[in-house]
Amino acid sequence: MTMTISSYEPFTKENVRFYGFGIVGNMHLKDGNIVWKSSEAMDDSNYATVLLQFDSKLFNTNANKDKTLEEERSMALHNSNYNEDYLDSNETLGPKMSLTGKIFSGLGILFGSIVALWTIAGLWIANRKKKARGHIKSGYTIKKDLKNLSTKIPPSKMNDYAGYAYLLNHLDYAYFEQFISAYLIKWHRDNRIEIEFEDDSKKLNKRNTSIIVKDYETEKEEYGKYFEEALKQIENETYNGDYELLLWMMFLNAMDDHKVITKKNLEKWFKKNATDVSKVADYLEDYSKEYLEENGYIKVEKDSAAFVPFEVIIPTTKGHDLIEHFVKYSNYLQNEDEDTWLERVKDDEIQTEELIYIYLLGVTDEIESRFKKYHLNKSEENYFYPNYFYLFNNTTNYINRGLSSGGFSSSQASSGLGGSTGMGGGAGAGGGGGGGAR
Repeated sequence: MTMTISSYEPFTKENVRFYGFGIVGNMHLKDGNIVWKSSEAMDDSNYATVLLQFDSKLFNTNANKDKTLEEERSMALHNSNYNEDYLDSNETLGPKMSLTGKIFSGLGILFGSIVALWTIAGLWIANRKKKARGHIKSGYTIKKDLKNLSTKIPPSKMNDYAGYAYLLNHLDYAYFEQFISAYLIKWHRDNRIEIEFEDDSKKLNKRNTSIIVKDYETEKEEYGKYFEEALKQIENETYNGDYELLLWMMFLNAMDDHKVITKKNLEKWFKKNATDVSKVADYLEDYSKEYLEENGYIKVEKDSAAFVPFEVIIPTTKGHDLIEHFVKYSNYLQNEDEDTWLERVKDDEIQTEELIYIYLLGVTDEIESRFKKYHLNKSEENYFYPNYFYLFNNTTNYINRGLSSGGFSSSQASSGLGGSTGMGGGAGAGGGGGGGAR
C-alpha cells in the first residue's frame, strides 16, 4: 500500500506533524506531500489510521478543542492496539500482538521453516535423480556448449510447430506468442487468410493492417462456434484435436462476425478474453510433451523425492540431434554476415519457412535491428522479407497489447508480452488450421 496525502499548500516540517498506526512501513515528507508506504503484506488485522496535526494557520475550522498537540496524540494512543515505540521516527508499526498471537505466530514460523527445509531437501534429491537418469540439460548450458557451432541448413520442415514448443521454450527461444506468429505466417502462406497494409505511412512498422479470412462464412460455421467447447475439453483433459485447430477456432471467435478485422478490433477481443487465452497458452507445454514423446524425441518419467513430485525429461538420440540443430541454425541466423544477408534480402532469397524459424528460434530482435540499420522499414523499399515481417508483426503486437492490458497470465508467456515490436508475438491472428484442422 502507498498512501499519498496532499494539500493546497505544500506540507513542510514546520506546518504538519504526522503519525501512522496499524501498518508496518515508512511515513515521510516528499515533494510537499505526506507519503506512507507499507513494507509488508497486509491482512484483515491491518487498519491504516493516520493522525495529522497542522499549524493552526493552515486551515480555517468551525470546531475547536482546547488541547495541545501532545494531548491530542496521547488521546489517539490511549487504549489503542498499536505499538507506541518509534512514534517520533518515520517508521510505523502494525497492531500489537497478544501472547496467544505471538505463540501461534512462532509456531507458524517454525512449521513454515520445517516445510521449507523439507522442500529444499526434496528438490536437491530430485535434481540428483534427474541428472543420474539423463534429464535434459538447462537451455543455458546447451547453448553455451554449442555457441561456436552453426549450420545454414534449417531443421526438417515442421508441420506441427506447437509440437516442438517444450524444446524451444526450454532453450528460451519461443513462447506462446511466437507460436501464434508462426501459425499466422503459415496460414497466410497456405492462402487461408489475407493480411493487408491499410495505408501508405513511410515506415512499415507504423502501418495499420487488416485481416481477411478466405471463405469466411464456411470457416465460421465449421469451426467458429466450438472454441468455448474446446476450452471446457482442455479443462477436463478430454481435448483431442491438434493445437493448430485450437488456435484457429480461437481466431475465428475473435473475428466476431467481422469479415474484415483490424488490429484494433483484435486488441479489444484479446483484452476482453485474456483469461480464456491464458488457458490455451497453459495447454501448450502438455500438448508439446505428448507430441514429442509420441514421435520419439523424448521420454517422460514421473518420480518423487520427499513427497515432492517431479518429471524427468530424457531426450532420445533423435531428440538430442534436433535440439542441437535448433541451436546451430539459430546461431547461423543471428551471426550471418550482414553483407551476405543483405544480398539475400534484395534478391528475395529469404522465403516463408526461414521467417517462421526466425520467430521460433528467437531471432526477431536481431533481424529487426538490421532492418532499421539498413533502412529496410521504409515503404518505398518493396522487398518481400521486411514487408512480410512487418505485416505480421504489426498485427500480433496489437494482440499482445490486448492480452497485456487484459491481465494475460501464463507460464508459456514470454517476458516481452506487450513489449517491443521485435518480439513479434501475439495471439490468434491466423487462418484455418492446415492439415491438422481438417
